Amino acid sequence: MPPPLLPLLFCSAAASSLALHAAPGLAHAARPLAGRLPPARMRLDVSPSVANQFRGNVDGAILVEKVVVAAQTELAKNPTARAELGKPIKIEQCVGAGVRPNGVVMVRFFSIFSKSGKTGSSYSCNVSATGRVEGGKVVLTKLSCAKDEGWGRTIDII
Repeated sequence: MPPPLLPLLFCSAAASSLALHAAPGLAHAARPLAGRLPPARMRLDVSPSVANQFRGNVDGAILVEKVVVAAQTELAKNPTARAELGKPIKIEQCVGAGVRPNGVVMVRFFSIFSKSGKTGSSYSCNVSATGRVEGGKVVLTKLSCAKDEGWGRTIDII
C-alpha cells in the first residue's frame, strides 16, 4: 500500500537529491507515484534538523507550513514591514520550528526581500514567527525580523 498523499512536502537542500521528509517512506515511494502526488501548496526548504524533528509528524509539519505562509503574507501587506524591509520575494529556508503541546507554533526562517522590487538587489532576512492555528485560521502573536549586515537591530512587526 502506498504511503498517504500529503499536501505538504518538506525538502532539504542539504540532501544530495530532493529528499521528502514529511512522512517516512515517502522519498523512496515518490518515483512510482510520480504524476499521482497532489501538488504541494509549497515546497518548504528546511534544515536537516527541522526535517528530522517532523519525520512522521505530518500534522505538525502542516501547522509549521501554515504559520510560515501566514508570516510571509503579513510581511507582504504590513506597512511597517514594507517600509523597513521592502517586498518579501520568497521564503529561503526554515531553520527552526516547533509545535508546543498547547498548540503554539514557533518558526524561524530566512526570507528574501527587495527594497527596489528587482531580484538583483535582494537580501536575506531572518524571520521569527509565533502563532496558533485556530479553526483553520492562523493567528500570529509575534512576528519579528533581524538583518545583521550592519543593522544590528530587530524589527518587531507584531
